[in-house]
Amino acid sequence: MKIVAIIVTCNRLELLPRALKSVSDQTRKPDLVYIVSNSTAVNYEKEQKLCADFSFTIIQNQRTKNNAGALNTAIEEIVKQFKIKDYVYTAFLDDDDEWHLDYLQTLEEENLNSYDVLLAELSRNNGKSNNIQALPKKIDKNCFLKGNPGVSNSNTFVKLSSLLKAGCYDETCLSNTDRDFFIRLFQLNPTYKVINLHLVNHFTDNERPRITNNVSIREKSFQYFYFKHSIFMSEEIKQEYFEWANKLFTIKQSEIETKQNFEPLFYINEIDFNQKDKSYQLVIGFIAGNDNIAMRLVRQIIQKIPANLVLIIDDAPKLENLDGTYQLLYESNIPFKIIRYKEWNTNLINGYYGEYFEKFDDITSIPLGRTILHRHLFDETAHFEKPVYWIIDDDIDLNAISTSKTGFQFFDLISQNINRTDAIIGGISNDPPIPTLSCIRTQLVDFLYSYGRKINSDFINIHQKPDYYYDLSDLHSDHLETPVLKAGITETHLHQIFSGKAVFRPALQRELTSENKTITRRGANTIVLDRAVLRLYPVINLEVNDKFARRGDLTWALFNQVLSNKIFIEHTFCINHNRPLSKFNLERELDKSAYDIIGYAFNKAVFQVIENIKKNESTDVFAELLRETNFNDLKRIYILYLNRRKARFIMNYYRIIGLTKIVYEIFGLGKEYFEQLSDESKIALFEKIMTNAVSETLLKKFLEELKLIVEENKSFLLTK
Repeated sequence: MKIVAIIVTCNRLELLPRALKSVSDQTRKPDLVYIVSNSTAVNYEKEQKLCADFSFTIIQNQRTKNNAGALNTAIEEIVKQFKIKDYVYTAFLDDDDEWHLDYLQTLEEENLNSYDVLLAELSRNNGKSNNIQALPKKIDKNCFLKGNPGVSNSNTFVKLSSLLKAGCYDETCLSNTDRDFFIRLFQLNPTYKVINLHLVNHFTDNERPRITNNVSIREKSFQYFYFKHSIFMSEEIKQEYFEWANKLFTIKQSEIETKQNFEPLFYINEIDFNQKDKSYQLVIGFIAGNDNIAMRLVRQIIQKIPANLVLIIDDAPKLENLDGTYQLLYESNIPFKIIRYKEWNTNLINGYYGEYFEKFDDITSIPLGRTILHRHLFDETAHFEKPVYWIIDDDIDLNAISTSKTGFQFFDLISQNINRTDAIIGGISNDPPIPTLSCIRTQLVDFLYSYGRKINSDFINIHQKPDYYYDLSDLHSDHLETPVLKAGITETHLHQIFSGKAVFRPALQRELTSENKTITRRGANTIVLDRAVLRLYPVINLEVNDKFARRGDLTWALFNQVLSNKIFIEHTFCINHNRPLSKFNLERELDKSAYDIIGYAFNKAVFQVIENIKKNESTDVFAELLRETNFNDLKRIYILYLNRRKARFIMNYYRIIGLTKIVYEIFGLGKEYFEQLSDESKIALFEKIMTNAVSETLLKKFLEELKLIVEENKSFLLTK
């Protein structure tokens, strides 16, 4: 057994040493200790000295600035340190509590059957009396729905894998954090053992600031708790819950039930394609992987857009074709060209797209497909006087989901920027433009709490947050266990979620604005106003296992801006991503997720290092990237981002396992998903790709090859 001890501290310099000492003095020492600070910068420095006296590691909270965020910060670090093994356990302690000296030793000795949870008894010391909380022999989620059977953070001892499957801690919770966690944990029907020994001292004196003393926080927390968990409460348990809240905290039932529930209103906004200026030619380009999906888009183009050329790269499966799409365009008045497999395959092998790509005989990744598309857009418009390119995905609709009814004039945007901007990166609404496994966790939470309910509610207006649909967001993490409720949910919606559809959390078009800045989002909705940017840089990312990582379009945008000083603007206008329903394939989705994370980490690293290089006014940036000092920085930053997002992905992945188990066992739905995901060995595919991605040789080789490609492209442009 490996035991990791976790203490969260927040400006309690006078109390923290007691907690540290109780961990340090354990007869069975923890294998690793994390102290996470929520304190001020001044107090954090003092805490570092206190922890150093005990040789403990202290880190600052990297997530939501509350207790739950700090706890999850520690868990994230544990996931980085250990693979998810059943012998890894987490032991939590509040900074104002203490363990008895034999706490960890007793739990280890009692854990002969490798339980998911072990619970020892604690005493509540309010400064006047010492009240031992006798735990019941039988514990289930109802114990926590109606009150608290005698569990706090300080006597929480749980297997790491079970902790992750329960979703860790809800960072929207300001109090009731432990009860909320244990409800989700016991929904999984864990194996557990109650140890009827008093081994933890829980100090509850009211003469000092505590969250449970804050009336405003306490009331909001009880409202949120009831909003979230009342679906699982019988009428009898509801009454016990209200009585418990009133007796212990003087919060009345009416105060809990009166919280306003926000029902988000979303609107479908059509894009206006009228009043095109005749001074330029509009070229629409996309890669098509399915004839029916391509026809859906082409019908909209024919109906709405006065395009001068539609160019399509045919990437349909080998036994299929785009004949329906061809026929639609042939019967329209729009000039078009479809680059068939035979043409681009021959071009690949012959080096038409560059010597580096000769080794490929197929489009093995989205970045390679985009590179081929850009080349043909460039070549097929050589005779155009002033081409403007709109590069999109094939599975989109020409409208947007928004929180307002604001209309959008497409050609006005072009007219405003055509002589002063090189490219415009628009947005995507509706189905999130990310791998399916990156938007399943939150929607499964929504499904779990919505199924059987008849209300629509976004309790805290969570849809106002950017990336509220994204399980791996860098911007926030308090959206992960906060449900969005929707009435009328059926089994069909579960299948839609596993197709990557936005059942509960559509990506939204925000207020229509533009910003001239270094682009930080991907370009599945890109308007190119300067033909040269199509040839300066390929649309590729780091190559791992002879396959390009995802997010090559962002790499392309970064290089054009940062290296060639091209002017890109980011605009909030969106087109709707309308994913087709597809059968969920776990191995395929793990592969997508791995290559997406690799692409994300490489872009983060290369951007930071290039920004530093440019401060020194270097002209040969690629040579500088390969210089030892800069390359080591690149590698360090890349691995840092890779490991952080990898850990967060694994945390989400295990929560998805837990959620499919709960949905299947409670509602009898989603057996096929539960069976796929419950085979935890499948994560090895993801782990293997991520391990290969750390290769220094691959990183250096890719930069060297990219340097040659760019030099070749620049030479070509100089001759034109």
